Amino acid sequence: MERIRVGLHGMNGHQIHNRLKNHPDGEIAAVCMTEEAWKKLPGWEKIPRYDTLDAMLAGGRLDMVC
Repeated sequence: MERIRVGLHGMNGHQIHNRLKNHPDGEIAAVCMTEEAWKKLPGWEKIPRYDTLDAMLAGGRLDMVC
């Protein structure tokens, strides 16, 4: 089974990102947030960042968005 690819829209109110760090069935595949906020998240440099939700949905190949 392939991992579920999750996109995060913003950072407020997400509890799922900590649960996906080492989860065998899911991964954070894209984020939509400001570059400033993204740079404050160590280890997230390889996760694609988008400026808008529409851009993330178009380019993120996601299974779900939180």
